[in-house]
Amino acid sequence: MNSKSKFLVLFLFPILIHAQKKPINHEAYNSWKKIEKPQLSHSGNLVSYEITPLKGDGFLYIYDEKRQKLDSF
Repeated sequence: MNSKSKFLVLFLFPILIHAQKKPINHEAYNSWKKIEKPQLSHSGNLVSYEITPLKGDGFLYIYDEKRQKLDSF
């Protein structure tokens, strides 16, 4: 399994399953967030990515698969 597939399975699929549908209009834009700069360590134990809102500061998330822990900055 390549790194992109692993990232999709571990992080994006559960988010998509639990997402609730809301109407998309001009008021929804401010709540949108992007997943940017996904990276996987050479060993495959660490995954990092940024969640960036349209306005304001984003968060850097680091997931340690070995210890099953998620941390953010």
